[in-house]
Amino acid sequence: NINPRTLRKTGGDLGLRSEALFREAVHASMSNERFQDGSLEAFCDRIAKSAIKSKDATGISSIDIVARSFSSPEASKVIRKLLSEDFIVPLRENFPQVDERDAALAASVLCGVLILRDVVGAPAIANEDPRVLEQIISKMVMTALKR
Repeated sequence: NINPRTLRKTGGDLGLRSEALFREAVHASMSNERFQDGSLEAFCDRIAKSAIKSKDATGISSIDIVARSFSSPEASKVIRKLLSEDFIVPLRENFPQVDERDAALAASVLCGVLILRDVVGAPAIANEDPRVLEQIISKMVMTALKR
């Protein structure tokens, strides 16, 4: 689990304010490489694969940091802004048939699964074969994006 004091100290040692450190942690989880050319189906497969591989070598994922920051109004503003800039806007630019609501629903599917797996540790998700979970997530995101 993430130790907030260690995270703040590391950020301070690097000369980063906690907001900047938080923003970078969230931004890192929303890489634009997922928006490469291709079909909506291929995008759903890529984003599901990316979500499943979200933990780094230390076992820390960006969703850990985000979930532990939900109670902060400042963190919520950062999350809302980055969600729009790094996920919803690029998704809609690459797939104009997707509206803002559906893009937000797709993001909520991804966040919900990752919170249950990585933060809560729900056994039915945390212990699932990653390939199976990846397929399920891809289908759920596709359902959110297609009407």
